Amino acid sequence: MNFIKKPKKPKTSAPARSQMALLGGSYSLVISAVVLALLIVVNLFVSALPTTLTKYDISSTKLYSITSNTKVVVNALEEDVTIYWIVQAGQEDDVIENLLSKYESLSDHITVVKRNPDVYPTFAEQYTDEEVPNNSLVVEFGDRYRYI
Repeated sequence: MNFIKKPKKPKTSAPARSQMALLGGSYSLVISAVVLALLIVVNLFVSALPTTLTKYDISSTKLYSITSNTKVVVNALEEDVTIYWIVQAGQEDDVIENLLSKYESLSDHITVVKRNPDVYPTFAEQYTDEEVPNNSLVVEFGDRYRYI
């Protein structure tokens, strides 16, 4: 019988194996930290973009979009328009917030100002005698105004 001898694997000492495992683990940790940091930077960059670039109206009737007629009117503004958003802190309606930010980004003549009724309890009284619910709007244009 012929016995074929298998070559013996060189024995590595226990400290050499643990050092290789430590290097592999360190490499994985560094790569994970770099990827995490990169994801955080990308997230911060995307969150800094205006909502006109990050939110799209996918409703069938384009309910949350600004029409081309509105854009023409807004671009023709020559005087400043202030939209007062009467809303309590933390109770902002997302749809209204989205539309108001779109209006504000269309023209330098449009300014949106939040007025918290808890902080300014008599603010709405100068525009209406009605009880003003949360997420109401007052649009002021020169000497004219409209409570919505």
